[in-house]
Amino acid sequence: MGVKMKNNLLKNSFITLGAIIVGVGLFILLGVFCTIPSPILGKSIVFQYSILAAIAAVFGPVAGTITGFLGHFCISKVVLSFPYWSYIIASTLFGLVMGCSWFLLKLNKQAFTIKTAVIFNLWQIVSNALVWLVIAPLLDNLIYKNDFKIFFNDSLHIFIVNIIVTLFCGTIFTYIFSLIFKTKKNKKSEKTGSSSKKSNKKSK
Repeated sequence: MGVKMKNNLLKNSFITLGAIIVGVGLFILLGVFCTIPSPILGKSIVFQYSILAAIAAVFGPVAGTITGFLGHFCISKVVLSFPYWSYIIASTLFGLVMGCSWFLLKLNKQAFTIKTAVIFNLWQIVSNALVWLVIAPLLDNLIYKNDFKIFFNDSLHIFIVNIIVTLFCGTIFTYIFSLIFKTKKNKKSEKTGSSSKKSNKKSK
């Protein structure tokens, strides 16, 4: 029993590590190369938070938190040449809060359904609201002494964009990741099932 638990823990650790590597890579690629100018002057439509939401929902809070931190830290260094800590912390917390939906969605055990999509999107709306309408403007004010109203307007734009993009792209990414993850799990369970059947036949 102890050996099985250790093996499962090791497998889950490798899965989480793989998810973080893929998530951070996609987060940076989308954040640096896939931005669309917004109708609002000086603003952009970004897609990286849809990936972060999907990674967090499918692989849990650890994967979501680390992906959010490393992804936004790297983007800040590439685009701004310095870490913009208020948004880095905000992205990290978004990954953490979205990752908590993993306990409810249980996409490692059950299929992605319409009900799952509804819960996922309700969760991402609440997560985006908490992070971008409350935490990010407060952090901007505390760390950089910026005007709360000005940066609340920036955060409001991010909030609206993230909700819409995650509604479409994030739902699709979550479905794809859950399919891949579930397929791998099913293959492993089929192998263990067939091997146990063979051993039972031999014992007979």
